[in-house]
Amino acid sequence: MLVRVKLPKGKTASIEATSVIRIRPSFGDYEQSDTVFIDYVSSGVFSIEPFEELKQRFGEHIRLAQLNSPVSTPVLLNADGIAAVVPPNPALHHELARSVAMFTTAFINPTNPTRGQQQLRETEAQARTILNRAAVLLA
Repeated sequence: MLVRVKLPKGKTASIEATSVIRIRPSFGDYEQSDTVFIDYVSSGVFSIEPFEELKQRFGEHIRLAQLNSPVSTPVLLNADGIAAVVPPNPALHHELARSVAMFTTAFINPTNPTRGQQQLRETEAQARTILNRAAVLLA
């Protein structure tokens, strides 16, 4: 199912819901503020629509689990695209990361394979529980 989203500068994009792996608010100096990043198999876009609205619209088609980045930014993960939740590697991951969600190979973006994981503030057990309980939302 295609979900149409509003992009900056009046543009729109249609995204296959089942290809989405992650949705999160923008952050940092290099991303446009007040946007939401939608990460999907072949690419990613920044939407000007509210996080909660995108959560509802995509959540009607895929099992989205709401977790948090190591710095407590909310992040939605497609529960069906997570292969495992593993301990963080202190040499590679944020000091506040308590677990790392690893994407299945089907959800790793071939143009940017480093985006194949999401660091999380939740423990491994907490993250697994949240992922296992994720359900498609009612319209």
